[in-house]
Amino acid sequence: MSRFLLPATLLLALAAPAAAQDAPRFLRSPGWGADSQFNPATHFLNDAYDIFQLGADRDIRFFRQPFQRDVRNVFDNLAHPFRNIRAFGTSDFVKYEIFSTGFTKESMQWVPNYSLHAMGGIVMYGAVREWYEAHGVPRPGLAAFTTVTLESLLNEINENEGLDGPNADAIADFYLFDLAGIALWHVEGVRNLFAGPLNAALWGRQPSVLLSNGELRNVGMYYALKWRIPHGRGLHAFSYFGMGSLFGLSVSHPGDWHTSVGFGFRTREGVKIDPTRGLKTVDTGVAGGIFLDKGHSLMASLVVADLDTDVVELNLYPGLWRGRRHPGLWATVSREGEVRLGLVTRWGVGIGY
Repeated sequence: MSRFLLPATLLLALAAPAAAQDAPRFLRSPGWGADSQFNPATHFLNDAYDIFQLGADRDIRFFRQPFQRDVRNVFDNLAHPFRNIRAFGTSDFVKYEIFSTGFTKESMQWVPNYSLHAMGGIVMYGAVREWYEAHGVPRPGLAAFTTVTLESLLNEINENEGLDGPNADAIADFYLFDLAGIALWHVEGVRNLFAGPLNAALWGRQPSVLLSNGELRNVGMYYALKWRIPHGRGLHAFSYFGMGSLFGLSVSHPGDWHTSVGFGFRTREGVKIDPTRGLKTVDTGVAGGIFLDKGHSLMASLVVADLDTDVVELNLYPGLWRGRRHPGLWATVSREGEVRLGLVTRWGVGIGY
């Protein structure tokens, strides 16, 4: 599997013509909002450390995780995928990771594979590639492929959580769905669909290191879709997804501004179904959010959720106040009333207290 899929996808990334010949599709507004903070480093943090949002039962101090066992196990699974799939159970691999006719919480591990890794991967790879093209990096396809592959690898290492044995989720994510997202970007019709009718956008958070204890906070990768409702007079169907999903409506305003409101759920914590095989599901809490964007670049967000960690999350991005070049700001309030504040540079990495 690995001997074929990785080289084939890499060849696509190298052979595809630069998208810079066209208008940017996924980094439309580099002068303000979340797009202004986007770069490979902040994107790497948001994606590779996305699991740190579930910080209640894990050490989330930056670069202080016990990596040794997780690195060894993930590399063993990726180096010997077929052997580990057989040990996990081939039929169960298909049932849990590819598709299942059962729609219970315990059997829907495949859902984020399609939404986050495949669909999100289209937007993610496209945005990283466009950033490299805009900054004149030689072979932007290779640079984007390398960045996305490395952050996907670290994401799987962070999600291994001490498992020693078959990790079906890592195999499916890395070899099937992550590579599928990159490959689908190279289909022009798919790029046009996501950049056009779906108005797909990358709404990453503003990662910051707490001065008090070195924890990495306010990290996470989220995506937004806005599909115009026919005859809706500026109304769009709205979806915001990442570590949870919100659904609602978006309203257009003059100046290419949009206000979006969504309700749904946020992931509260991971729940192990079968610890010996690494089978997990998630416990969720109800959530709602309101978002303001300009040109599909997120300017401000407020999310309230029934979580065990932060129940209120506020993010304000650069350019929100017209004519002022201010840094990004964020604040969270925990269930116990603990307040955290963060100040984020225009380069997208900040400090918190």
